[in-house]
Amino acid sequence: MGITTIATAAAEEFENPSHTVALNYHGGIVAYQGNGGGVKIVPGIFNDSRDPYDGVVEGYGEGSTPFEPETQMLSIISSLGKGLSFF
Repeated sequence: MGITTIATAAAEEFENPSHTVALNYHGGIVAYQGNGGGVKIVPGIFNDSRDPYDGVVEGYGEGSTPFEPETQMLSIISSLGKGLSFF
């Protein structure tokens, strides 16, 4: 379950079981780089103490679901602005 909290809003939750995805937004259009945007998928499996769930980023498309909640992730990135986000 991915959870993000923005200081002026309630926590937003959406289904993203069993894994963490890291996305890095560099600015510009809030879309994936392959679609001309500034959002880069951080590849691979790696330990990262900034991951608030279990300290491991398993990577995009891993886990028990065959898809990522892309619309919700891009919406959250749009509200947060530039930087690294964990889902």
